Amino acid sequence: MNQLTAPVLTMSSRDIAELTGKEHFNVKRDCLVMFDELELDALKFEGIYFDSMNRQQTEYLLDEELTMTLVTGYNIVLRNRVIKRWKELED
Repeated sequence: MNQLTAPVLTMSSRDIAELTGKEHFNVKRDCLVMFDELELDALKFEGIYFDSMNRQQTEYLLDEELTMTLVTGYNIVLRNRVIKRWKELED
């Protein structure tokens, strides 16, 4: 019997950059630091997208726990934007 599993919600590093007003390359750097400190394999979170010039680019896809871990180092207003977005994703 096939069992259906609920999709895992993720937020991309591009979404986080947009919500926080940070440059995507800086959010990616912050993700790599976080992965290193938590001893996580960054490749497990890597996603690919194509930019406006159709070039392949890297982003990171974070679950809620890692998103919150990442943004708790940011300021309160930016954290609040990300938390509100998570609530939208869950609805």
